[in-house]
Amino acid sequence: MSNNDVRLQSLVSQVDDATARFLMNELKLVKLASNKDKSLATVAAETTEIESSTSGIVRAVEDLLVISRRLKEAWVLGQRKPNEAVNSDDLERSRQTTQDIISQLSSINEWL
Repeated sequence: MSNNDVRLQSLVSQVDDATARFLMNELKLVKLASNKDKSLATVAAETTEIESSTSGIVRAVEDLLVISRRLKEAWVLGQRKPNEAVNSDDLERSRQTTQDIISQLSSINEWL
């Protein structure tokens, strides 16, 4: 396995992690968004959790931006061609993780 392949797998893993963190924080926000039948104290406590989740989303998006910048740098410097294949196992794992999180978000949306 070449150095570029190792770097690409690392970037794919970082994208997966950042995306999962982003979506999980989004999921927390959706769960906390409903103020229906909640006391003022509960709403106040959940406000702190919302701020924490928002910070987590910002950090995850910043991580994704850094990764995309690294990919662009690799393409510009000729280290990676844009049309080079990515390991199909990594793609399938990413798809499955994303699908699981989307289904969780859908179930919460139905709950709301």
